[in-house]
Amino acid sequence: DSMGINLLRYDYFLRNGELPIAAIITGEENPTARDFAKRESFYALYFRIKDKGEALKHFCSNFNVEPENIAWFFDDILDLNVAKQCGVRFYLGRKSQPLTTQFVLDNGMVDYISAHGTIDTVLNHRLAFDANYADYFAKRNRVKPVIFTKNGDALQEVDS
Repeated sequence: DSMGINLLRYDYFLRNGELPIAAIITGEENPTARDFAKRESFYALYFRIKDKGEALKHFCSNFNVEPENIAWFFDDILDLNVAKQCGVRFYLGRKSQPLTTQFVLDNGMVDYISAHGTIDTVLNHRLAFDANYADYFAKRNRVKPVIFTKNGDALQEVDS
């Protein structure tokens, strides 16, 4: 959910005074992911990446961050090797995937399974479109994603 992601990023901004570094890693050529990364001003997009661990390593190197400092939001088996490495793992729970849900629980690959929650402060700021939210939104919109894909044995930047 795009607004949910926006509000999580805004919450981080409120608490830390800076934007979180956000990226998408997808296994396919995904026009929706590309449009979403641009619209939401993510820092990077990785596409056609079957080994998402390789993209994680590249992301950490490019943005000077350690895997244990990354929050990973995931919903697929292709995401599990990254889930094992990240500091906080959010599984996007689906009733249609009970066996995958059980697997991530049994193997300690998840810290939180989404369903719903309340975030009063963030929602109140957003609803009012107050100065804090306007500042966050302006800073967020200045970020333009760098887009990478797999080319042979290496990850390569491509034109946005």
